[in-house]
Amino acid sequence: PFEGPTPGQDIVVLNDFNLFDNQRMAESGNKTLVTNLVKFTTTGGRKNSTVIQFDIGRQSPLASSSDQLSTMRSVIEEAGYSVRDVASTAESPYASIDEDVKIVILWCPKVKFTAEEINVLKQFASEGGRIVFVGEWSGFYGDDGIEVENEFLKAMGAEMTNKGAQIDGGNVTLPNSSLRPSQIMDGVEDLHIACSSIVVPGEKDYVLFFDS
Repeated sequence: PFEGPTPGQDIVVLNDFNLFDNQRMAESGNKTLVTNLVKFTTTGGRKNSTVIQFDIGRQSPLASSSDQLSTMRSVIEEAGYSVRDVASTAESPYASIDEDVKIVILWCPKVKFTAEEINVLKQFASEGGRIVFVGEWSGFYGDDGIEVENEFLKAMGAEMTNKGAQIDGGNVTLPNSSLRPSQIMDGVEDLHIACSSIVVPGEKDYVLFFDS
């Protein structure tokens, strides 16, 4: 068995969009991480679901950069899954999540989630779904984005906090010694990042990797 939380029914927080851009997705470690993110065994009603939902709405600063995710999309499809794009907004919030969705990836949202939306996402996780929150450091995401992320994590029951400060900027390769064992990191020998944000984990949070 792997260390860390049970795959599915979890929230994965990765505070560097560039982990998934076309440049870093040319690296084997980053490809393996994405494959592991989507290809896991879960229980509940989502165990046979095959759709990975990309939400680049909510005034995300990545809305104009979605073409940078084309290699990631190909890796997901090679793993046997399909990608569905949505763009949630305050006017078009989460009321439900389709039954064929296995993972919801929230790409740097800057519009706060309502209590009703949080309950929808909690229900999704309880059915075996995985939620991936892609954040950033404050220089890219803005203080308002950091606030949205931290409020979301608290509402979902996580204890970690994104401090917004950057670390390992300027295209860094995290060595194997920085990585921690888990289902997501299985087989990842190193990881290529651009500029990550400092996160302070809570007592119940499981760290996937540390700075170099």
